[in-house]
Order: sequence, then C-alpha cells, then structure tokens
Amino acid sequence: MADTLEENYFLDDNEAGSVVGSDDGAVSIQDEPEHSNEEQSGEPSAPRQSAQDIKDEAARKADKNRKRKEKEKARKQKRAAQSADFAQGVGSVATQPPDMQADYLATKQSVSFAKLSELELEELRLRESMLLDTTAFDKPRTVDTLADFVRACMPSIAKSVTNAKDASVSQPGRPALVILTGNALRAAELARGLRPLGPQLPTSAEASSNDDGSAGPAKRRKVDKDGSKGQSKEGKKGEAKESSSSSSYKALLGGFSVAKLFARHFKLKEHEAWLREQTTPLAAGTPQRVAALIASGSLHLDSLQALVIDQTWVDAKQRSVFDSFETRDELMKLLALDAVMGSFKRSKAPAKLVLF
Repeated sequence: MADTLEENYFLDDNEAGSVVGSDDGAVSIQDEPEHSNEEQSGEPSAPRQSAQDIKDEAARKADKNRKRKEKEKARKQKRAAQSADFAQGVGSVATQPPDMQADYLATKQSVSFAKLSELELEELRLRESMLLDTTAFDKPRTVDTLADFVRACMPSIAKSVTNAKDASVSQPGRPALVILTGNALRAAELARGLRPLGPQLPTSAEASSNDDGSAGPAKRRKVDKDGSKGQSKEGKKGEAKESSSSSSYKALLGGFSVAKLFARHFKLKEHEAWLREQTTPLAAGTPQRVAALIASGSLHLDSLQALVIDQTWVDAKQRSVFDSFETRDELMKLLALDAVMGSFKRSKAPAKLVLF
C-alpha cells in the first residue's frame, strides 16, 4: 500500500502542502497556512506616516535648505570682501618685502616644475636681489593707480619713456616695462592705466600754436614747389622755429605707445611684424604670448628695466595669476627663460621683477 502511494503521488517541491498518514494507512494532503510577504521576508512592516508627520518632515527639510542657503550667502559675501581687499593689495604678497616674495615665488616654482630636482630648481630660483621693494607704496593697487605706482617705485622708467633718445622709445620692440597679467581683457585695462606715463602735449599757448594740440597729422599748408611762396624772411624763420618745435613734440609722441601683447584678436605673426617696426616703451600682455614673442626674437629685453606681475588681479573664480594653474605654469616658464633670467643678472642696469 505504501509502495502504491509512493508511485501514484509525486508532490512537487513548490506545492504548499503536507502529507499526513493515518493509522489505517490512508494518506491526505493538507494545505499549508498562507504567509504574508512580511512574514516570509522576516522584516517588520514600516508604519504608515500620518499627514502631520509628512508636514513635519517637509518643514525640517525647508529649514535645512534655508540654513544652507544662508551659510552659502555668508561665504560668498566673505569671498567678495576678501576679493575687494585683495584687488587693492591688502594682505597681498605684492605688499610684502622682497625676501618674503622670493620665498613665495620659490613655492610656486616648485609646484610648476615638480619634476625638476632641487639643484635644477635652485638654478631657476628668483633671488631677493632680483625683486624690487615696493612696500613704501601705500595706495590701493588698481588700474587707476598704476601710473602713480610706476612713478613712485620706478622713477627711471617714468623718465625714460618721455625721452625720445632712450632706446625703448627710439628702437622698435625694446620695452622698458612689461606687465604680465591673467587674461586679455585685464591686459587691455592695464595698457590704459600705463598711458598717462607717456609724454603729453603742452597746454600753453605754444602748444595751441603747434597745429591742433593732438598727435594727429599736421595741418596741410599751401606752398609752392620750393615751399616759400608769399612768405617774408621773418615769416620763414618764425615758421621754421614753430615747425621745429612741433616736430620735436610729434617725434616724442610718435615714439610712444603701449603694446597689447595677448592672443585675442592678434595673431603671433602680426605681433612679430608690428614689434619689428614699432617702438613700444611700455607693454601689457599675457605670459604665454609675451614668452612666444621673446622666444621668436621680436621682443627684445636689452632695454627692459622692470618686469611687473599683476598679482593683485583675480579672475571670476577669485584666482590670482599665481593661483590659476594654467597662468601660473606659463608665468613660471616665462620667468625661467634664459633671456629673462639674463636681464635680471645683467652686470649693468639689471632689470627688476616687480609684484603689483
């Protein structure tokens, strides 16, 4: 009987039942009690949230978001205040003495040239003697005070750029001062700030008699072939004197310009051709373009008196020229050029590195 039952009844493993035998040999199948998913999983069911609990949770999230926004706003205000101070040189490394500036630059060089050995870094190090002490300048360091900064800290440059016989004014591509900054827009602003250093036409009666008092072309005069028709000897002498005076002013003004040396709107070949023909005692640009012009031989440093780094400027992310790794690395590469280091090490009238 048991064998028959074993042959005729094959229970699938998935069937939820049990086999029950009686004393007389009868067999019956009984269903197992149903179990809920919670009981099968062994996990207690989560209690349902009431409407009040949902409201409380939403209020807690809103309060958390409000506090987060307030903290972020406070951080932005703090950064803005720090940026305003930094833009004026307050607490900037530019206002520190040369020894501290040299240490600061050494740390930046070690970051930019991480693969160089200590001995190689030592050869590239910018010494304290190469830096100009500008701690006496107590005005805010802005574009509007740039000309005053040059006059106060580098009076020889302010004098040489108004001297028509100076090499920076009389020979093309030989600036007396080059200022380096982070982007093209800032370079254009600095170029504007440097213009007041240039020669100005006198405002006296003599100046008014010299054409129209501008640097434009002279007024045309009707003259015959020998240039003396209808003029007396005294008139000729007077005009010759006036013309000589006017020419001297024009020669001075014509020899002064502030070069904008950055890649935006200007191709490298255009800059090279322009520097071969134009005199530019003052220049403002970005490290990458200035380095390329030095390397090409179109920008000469034999008349350079100061290489200025616009350290107080910060970009939209509050990064200075030393903080942005793209600009910092290009700047460190420029300072390591043989031509630049050679200008700092000249035995006669060496150039100075200046932090503005």
